[in-house]
Amino acid sequence: MIDIKKMCAFITEELLFEPQVLGNDEELLLSGLLDSMAIAQLVVYIENELEVSIPPVDLRIENFRTVNCIAAYLENSLKV
Repeated sequence: MIDIKKMCAFITEELLFEPQVLGNDEELLLSGLLDSMAIAQLVVYIENELEVSIPPVDLRIENFRTVNCIAAYLENSLKV
C-alpha cells in the first residue's frame, strides 16, 4: 500500500522547484507543479518504493492528476 504522506514528502522535497504544502487533491500536471520529467521521476520512485512496474499504457494524465488519483490507480490497477 502506498504511503500518501511519504509520496507527498517526496514530491515536495524532490520534485517541486519551490517547496510548498501539497494537498492530496491538488492538480499536479495541469497546474504546472510537475512537468513530464518530474512525472518520470515520480514513476521511478513509486516503482522502487512499491516494487511494482507501471506499464507505459497506464502513464495517462487521469492516473497522475493528483496524489489521490495516483493512490487510487495503484490500489485499483496494481492492487497495492
